[in-house]
Amino acid sequence: MTSDGVLKVEAALSRIIRLTKENRVKLFVFIVPSKESAYIKDYVQLFPENVGLLKNEDIGYQRLCDVAK
Repeated sequence: MTSDGVLKVEAALSRIIRLTKENRVKLFVFIVPSKESAYIKDYVQLFPENVGLLKNEDIGYQRLCDVAK
């Protein structure tokens, strides 16, 4: 299930990409993982009950990467 917030972020990124193409602006998209994802091993050790959050972040990160391609 996809949250409304995720859909809004994807729509905003898609709109930015479309507008830059229409106006022939060179665009570089940097998608930076969260600190939880960057330190995944430490996060899992400290917060084993919240591992689902990392999976959600991974899915969301991948979706944004796919939009940016």
